[in-house]
Amino acid sequence: MRILILLFLVGCATNNVRYRMPTSRFNTPEVTGGSLFTLDLKGRANVNYGSSNKVSTSDVIADVVGVDSAESVIEETSQLGARIDLSILDRLDFFWNYTINAPSMVGFKWQFLGKTEEAFNQGWKSALVAGFGSSTTGEKLIPTEGESTPTFVPGKNDTDAYDLNWMVGYRFPERLLLYLNLVYTLYDNELTYKQGSSEKEMKAFESENLGAILGLQYYFKEKTSFMIVELGYSEGEVKDVAKNEILSAGINFGWRFD
Repeated sequence: MRILILLFLVGCATNNVRYRMPTSRFNTPEVTGGSLFTLDLKGRANVNYGSSNKVSTSDVIADVVGVDSAESVIEETSQLGARIDLSILDRLDFFWNYTINAPSMVGFKWQFLGKTEEAFNQGWKSALVAGFGSSTTGEKLIPTEGESTPTFVPGKNDTDAYDLNWMVGYRFPERLLLYLNLVYTLYDNELTYKQGSSEKEMKAFESENLGAILGLQYYFKEKTSFMIVELGYSEGEVKDVAKNEILSAGINFGWRFD
């Protein structure tokens, strides 16, 4: 039991403040096609797993020195999340997107080209997505520079995220949709930590994620459930500190409802 307690305390002592920047989006160029105002509500719900960039904030600021190497400022990891889309107007959906250890996002998707999902119509589709999210990590420990060796102090990170996506795609037969999604996400961070007995210090920094994602959506029998597979390229950056380029991949399982 004592060994387990010791391992737990050591784990907490090296638990730097971190957050994820998802590189998989699962945004298709079609909205659901219903309308809340005519009581024709339609929607989608899904769970997903994919690639992500992880930022360790303790290594970001010059006078907040982490115990890891510089390469660990931003590195590839994975993500697990869920998403809900609800129709507002015929060509406008509201969405809520949750990813573990990342800002939860809310926003809107507007389809301006092609027929909506409910028509299952062959042809070109295109849409725009704008989202906003925020998160607070809560109190964790970050290593700071001491006189001879790094010391650990309580700290937290508040993040605001702004997300823009442009999707264009083509529906072939009724059950198959191929699309390209161009992604830009900006993360505005404020890192707070104790310096001394009670004094609080705040440091602001930005990170961003650029990506190009190729996706394939397939509808199963009765077209009430579907699967999305995504492959793409992503460049994550903590501005003026470090970059990370990865080949992103993800898979999504979802259900339509009305």
